[in-house]
Amino acid sequence: YSDSEKDHSQGIRQIYRIWKVGKNHAYALGLLESAINELHNRPQVARLHYLRGRIFEETDHQEKAVAEYQKALDCMYHPGCRKDMLLYRIARIRKAQHRLDEAAKFYRALVHRYPKSLLSRSGLYSLYKYQETKKNLTRAHHYLDRLLLFKALFPTHRVEIEKRLRSIEALMNIEEMQKLRRYSK
Repeated sequence: YSDSEKDHSQGIRQIYRIWKVGKNHAYALGLLESAINELHNRPQVARLHYLRGRIFEETDHQEKAVAEYQKALDCMYHPGCRKDMLLYRIARIRKAQHRLDEAAKFYRALVHRYPKSLLSRSGLYSLYKYQETKKNLTRAHHYLDRLLLFKALFPTHRVEIEKRLRSIEALMNIEEMQKLRRYSK
């Protein structure tokens, strides 16, 4: 439990070895818990909470994983712990639990706080799908349009997104025409 970056990285490597190679999740969680209790509010705590969340997520303790990710998000200083990854993981867990409104909240936070993050691509696409199921074509169009602004899209993905964008535009036009017909009667 030292403030030295070298000691911290050695400890993280040892925890990874116990967790990933030895498949001893309980021991790795115990080590992380004791390290968090020793370090209190030091900068490394956010990373340790993130690792606890990953282990909980891997062992199908989704609520505990979300709680750990939330603790990591709440840390003021967080070297080595990407908050965009935390938001993405929480949103992904909520989506898997079919808590779509909550997942959309975290995807929106990801997209607005970290617009240049590559994880924002997944966030924008998930928000598009969410708005499409809610029949909110304008918002769905907006998210697809923002997704096309990413330069780091696979060409096949870009073509598919453009097709979906045109499809939504056509649906929006049909919706607008039906609205005009109703008004003209």
